[in-house]
Amino acid sequence: MAKLVVGLFDALNDAQSALQDLRQAGFGDNITFVQGHESGLQERLVSAGIPQQDATIYADGVHSGGGLLLLQALSNRQASQAADILDRYNVVDITNRAAGYNHELTTRDKHRTGMSNLYKGGETKIPIIEEELRIGKREVEQGGVRVNTRVEEVPVNEQVTLREETVDVHRKPVDRPVSEADLANLQQGSFEVRERAEEAVVDKLARVVEEVHVKKNVQERTENIQDTVRRTDVDVDQLGTQERSVGYTGSGTTSTSSDEGFIERGASKLGNAAERATGSDLDNDGDVGRRDPRNNY
Repeated sequence: MAKLVVGLFDALNDAQSALQDLRQAGFGDNITFVQGHESGLQERLVSAGIPQQDATIYADGVHSGGGLLLLQALSNRQASQAADILDRYNVVDITNRAAGYNHELTTRDKHRTGMSNLYKGGETKIPIIEEELRIGKREVEQGGVRVNTRVEEVPVNEQVTLREETVDVHRKPVDRPVSEADLANLQQGSFEVRERAEEAVVDKLARVVEEVHVKKNVQERTENIQDTVRRTDVDVDQLGTQERSVGYTGSGTTSTSSDEGFIERGASKLGNAAERATGSDLDNDGDVGRRDPRNNY
């Protein structure tokens, strides 16, 4: 079943980029690109099956300088593929746009309702809105240091003198008379002579030779914040009264009015009526009771 995929773009270059990608994806024959001020666009969108409110938003977006892409997808897979392409180029979220549009219409309707109540003899409320500047603080990371500890092995070459004993036994031929000491040793016995040697003994002693101190310094500074806040205000101007002649009282030829043209034309009418009643040329204009052609009535 064919599905209609619609994408609204506030920027024409985004719409054109999306159009190019859709054509490269093989959708070229099924794409309609709408831009500029086209008459009857909203009605054509509704006829294509787009809801009235969405059609209004699409038409407003196009008339505001945006671009509209309409694509007939032959399957759900094609519709999903086309939607993914549109999402790459800042396509308008129609749901969020509709929410803002409804809020604008609601605000406008409330204003119209208030003015209608005012004309009917009621009252309307004009809210005075004032912004206030609220200054807070938040922590942000601006950098720092990372401290890493590692163990290195450094070769050490030292020299040490070691003593080693050896026993050497050898026989030496002798020819001399026996002494008393020799006779004293003429007995059985034994003794040992041991060989000794020194060997290197390696031991390690750890010592603290340096310290790395990591310290965080905290400072306070005063920052001057400059901004603007808005406030609605209402100015009430007193309107002056305007007087105009709507008729005449009495039987004379004079009347009171703020419009001299009205007085002149009114007096002329009364003078003509008096001439016809008396048969005299009261205004010396050469006629009796005829209408002055310079007057409109």
